[in-house]
Amino acid sequence: MNSLPRPAAVAFDLDGTLVDTEAILIEAQRQTLMDFGITGLASDHPRTFGMGMEPGVRRLSEFYGLDYAKVLEVFRPNWTRLSATELTPMPGARTLLLRLKSDGIRMALVTSADPVHAQNALKALNVPGAFECVVDAEMVSRLKPSPEPYLKAAEHLGVSPQDMLAIEDSGSGVTSALAAGMRCVAVHVEVHERHELAPAHVKIRTLIDFPQFT
Repeated sequence: MNSLPRPAAVAFDLDGTLVDTEAILIEAQRQTLMDFGITGLASDHPRTFGMGMEPGVRRLSEFYGLDYAKVLEVFRPNWTRLSATELTPMPGARTLLLRLKSDGIRMALVTSADPVHAQNALKALNVPGAFECVVDAEMVSRLKPSPEPYLKAAEHLGVSPQDMLAIEDSGSGVTSALAAGMRCVAVHVEVHERHELAPAHVKIRTLIDFPQFT
């Protein structure tokens, strides 16, 4: 697709969409499991990317048969340390943000991350004033795949969800955006192989490929 209808606003997911955090998440999990005597990840290690910290840690704990509260206590500082020092923008992220900002497109950040990580990511992106609205994990009662985070962003902007475009990299995020009534662009290097991204209206491999607005 060479173009998209110009939306009233664009809502971006954060982790895996704008900043590269999947490798950091895996490393934080690996370091955490080492504290419990588990060296190396299982071949069927659960995918928790895009779930938010507490749901992800819960799945991790259940998979390895560990106490959730103890794992969360160890995981949190590991994640905070790595996300404060190792974040880098995804390919094309800064260029796209600058382009949309220059074009006068209103933007929101909609993330399952905690506020500290969200701010660390914004520093790594280094596009001041890009986002008119930031919805993080502490601002909603239900995380993605619930539509609540995207609906809250639309409410904050005073825009109908049907007039917004969401950009996501995970199945839970796509489900959330579509349930909110938004059009959705899925971005992932394996976008055509990941069946959970199939419901998105548009599928691209990187933000470099993001279409123009008509």
